[in-house]
Amino acid sequence: MNKILQFSVVVFFLFAFELSLSAQDQSKGRVSGKVTSYETEEPLSGATIIIAGTDFKTSTDQNGEFVLKNIPVGNYEVEASLIGYLSSKRSKVEVKPDETTHLLFKLRVSPLILEREILVVGERPILDIKLPSTERELGPRELQLAPHPDLKDLVSQQVGVIRDKSQLHIRGGRSYENLFLIDELSINDPFSRSGYGFNISPSAIAGMSLVSGGIDARYGQVTSGVVNMQIKEGKDEFEGSLTYKTDHFGFNSPFNFNTDILDFSLSGPAPFIKKALSKFGLDLPGNLYFFLNTNMNISDTHLDHPQRLYSSSYGKTKFSPRGDNRYFGVFKLTWKDPSFKCFFTTGKSVVINQDKSLLLTRISSPTYSYGPPYEYSQMLENYNVFTHESNFQIFSFQKILGEKHLYSLNLSRFFTNLHSDVDGKNWSEYKMPVDDQPLDITLSPDSSHYIVRIGDGFYDHGDGDTWYDHWVETYGFRMDLTSVLSDIHTLKIGLFEEYQTIQLLDIYKPWLGESGFGLVYDLYKVFPNDGAVYLNNDLKLEQAIINFGLRYDFWFPGKYVERAIQDTSLPTITQNIQKEFREKTFKFLGYRGKGVFSPRFGFSAPFSKNSTFFFNYGRLSRKPNPQYLYAKLYSSTESTYQLWGNPNLNSERVTSYEMGIKSLLSQNDAFSLVAYYRGLYDYITAAQVTPDTLRPENVYLVYFNLDFASSKGVEIEYKRRVGDFFSGSVQLGFSKTVGERSEPTDILKGIGGRSVQDIYQEVVFDWDKPWQVALRATIFSEKKRFKLFGLKLPRNWDLNLIFWAHSGQRYTSYKRVTSPEGEVSFVQDSDINAKIGKYWSSFDLSFQKHFLWKKLKYIFLLEVTNLFDNKNVVIINPFTGDTYKSKDVIPYGDGDPNLPEKGSKVPLWSDPSRHLAPRNIKLGISIKW
Repeated sequence: MNKILQFSVVVFFLFAFELSLSAQDQSKGRVSGKVTSYETEEPLSGATIIIAGTDFKTSTDQNGEFVLKNIPVGNYEVEASLIGYLSSKRSKVEVKPDETTHLLFKLRVSPLILEREILVVGERPILDIKLPSTERELGPRELQLAPHPDLKDLVSQQVGVIRDKSQLHIRGGRSYENLFLIDELSINDPFSRSGYGFNISPSAIAGMSLVSGGIDARYGQVTSGVVNMQIKEGKDEFEGSLTYKTDHFGFNSPFNFNTDILDFSLSGPAPFIKKALSKFGLDLPGNLYFFLNTNMNISDTHLDHPQRLYSSSYGKTKFSPRGDNRYFGVFKLTWKDPSFKCFFTTGKSVVINQDKSLLLTRISSPTYSYGPPYEYSQMLENYNVFTHESNFQIFSFQKILGEKHLYSLNLSRFFTNLHSDVDGKNWSEYKMPVDDQPLDITLSPDSSHYIVRIGDGFYDHGDGDTWYDHWVETYGFRMDLTSVLSDIHTLKIGLFEEYQTIQLLDIYKPWLGESGFGLVYDLYKVFPNDGAVYLNNDLKLEQAIINFGLRYDFWFPGKYVERAIQDTSLPTITQNIQKEFREKTFKFLGYRGKGVFSPRFGFSAPFSKNSTFFFNYGRLSRKPNPQYLYAKLYSSTESTYQLWGNPNLNSERVTSYEMGIKSLLSQNDAFSLVAYYRGLYDYITAAQVTPDTLRPENVYLVYFNLDFASSKGVEIEYKRRVGDFFSGSVQLGFSKTVGERSEPTDILKGIGGRSVQDIYQEVVFDWDKPWQVALRATIFSEKKRFKLFGLKLPRNWDLNLIFWAHSGQRYTSYKRVTSPEGEVSFVQDSDINAKIGKYWSSFDLSFQKHFLWKKLKYIFLLEVTNLFDNKNVVIINPFTGDTYKSKDVIPYGDGDPNLPEKGSKVPLWSDPSRHLAPRNIKLGISIKW
């Protein structure tokens, strides 16, 4: 019986196999067609024809014709490309059994073919499965529908990105490890806790991409993720828009932040400039286009705010009528010709508010999250105002050299300044804040004495605790050459150089100390510069795509550091540091510098129809932030706890591995699964040193390349598209980030505090989120009429829905202990950051209804953030593991920097910044032409 059964199974599988072969023979078709020039309609020979996600590939003959045979039945994406022309993709190409599908490609001449510009006929592929990296893009339509106007919100809604208060962490990295680019210009501010120094309006962005894995050799000074934004350009027709949004309209006071947003855009051809230049004898070939955008976003937010803000560095009270004031403007002029492209962009942004979390040089207390400190909420007129002002200029020129080379040149300038003071005062005019109200004097129950109670935890007189100013001016030069060496090999080489001027004056508690600069101050002006050379290779083989490159980054900290290294009077400069500096630096044109080689490699290959496996490896590096190099070298004060810069610091280094699969389940369904590991070496942290062994009491806290950290995780994404009326995605992320200390300054919180020789001990980072999820759905009802309960809905509306959630805030739990004498104290009850608070979540939506009237397009706008008003806890009571409540036990600390200060009377349970922003509803109208 068993033999009969086994024989039957064998016969069945043989029969099924034969049927499958027969079915395959009958389920194949052909794709044929012709490739011509769009301008001349002449046939183009030698054009490459590729069916995406397969091994099918051919070239056109002398008549521009091609044939691809034995193509399995299905829907495909077919691409035609030729050197010197804009590639063209045709999506949803259906291959039917025993039939021939005919295609016609008309390729346009383009100087930017080497930059991979592609003309898509039909719908753009929902996922590029050939890229050996992880890159997520937001187009102008997605940006337009986003209910969040802030860059941090747009980026943080992507899997792998965590927004922790004012900071962005990409795949577990610190906030300063990211690279933010506008038209290839870095807008990073090394002193800003957010990591970047420019406020940009989404309506000015043509596209934004986030590269979190597989960063190629073009990018340097980044160890986490790259956020790349492109400013819009003008087109052949004039276009413009005027948009106004507000949340205060009389009937929703609980959700009213007193917000007003005004946005204006104008773009189109610029023949008037050509005419003006022709009067001076300059007849420019090609066409000129312009783009202009201005944006104002003023709001009182949900936090406490004064009646007015006084910005001594920008307009006094003229531009700061609310608690948070943001302004942005950009102008871009583009000159295009078939053989070259040139553009000039200039932009400016100003942010004025009282958000102390902007300062990277401050140590956050356990009861502070963002905005002004709660203890100042009764006298915010006397608290610091922060003004962040930035501007940039970019000149870019790209030109075709022959048929196979593209040359590009970029010249740029970026300036950013953060200034903070109280009502325009000089630091010498500051007064110590005092809490002396109310004054309550009562008689004791036994009438033996009076009980005096002074204060309620809120300051009543005095000033804020900071006078601060930093500015960074950067001039940049970049030159790239791209060469198509063959049909399968593209080489890109480049040179980059930038020169900086950095100045800082930071004074803390100006009313203390005898130096005239407060309890602690820092002051320096330095002139560092850095640069890089790189090469990057792209190989497009029949069975794989290989990307490999090499980058060499170099940087010169400047004469300020070289002078400090030779200064034996500085207590932290030891003979060992002097020796290491000489050995680990090179000399060039009289300056000492350091350099790092960074290899990069990426690989992608199909393993089935429309599915690929990819792997990438990269060594990334980033030079130290200025404060870690220059702090306190020549500005020490009386304070016991000072963090000294180390002029001998090296670059932080990351080794990154990533692998995964990408699959087009159909032309409208895509799936990706990615796993990554990031090992961070020479991580900067502060440690205790005793330079003089004969004086062990002289202990200094100095920055060193001492720590190691790691981040690993898995990211899953499914994307779905239905026609031209629906798109959606589901993203899941699981990760863990550990190291010795989350921030280099955590030694001041009592974390670690080891000497250089001690053994590394691992803790979970503050911003670690073990899981996160994001769901998005967008409905476009321009052509299709939907039904709701049997009723047809009107056309011409868009709806964008976003739900995100991730695990809650990390914290260290404490328990209450009572001594035999009856004294109550609180002691640590878990490992550092071992506990997790309640998860965070938000449901956001935006709705737009379009109307046409007298050749103008009117759009009604509705935007809701945190629709269900979730209380996402930012400040956690480490005794209860939840938000502070009025009847909670408050675990006050006696010198423990991780607990509220003993004797504090601040009612933590009423601080609005202990949660993220509550529900907010905005209405608006937009006019487009």
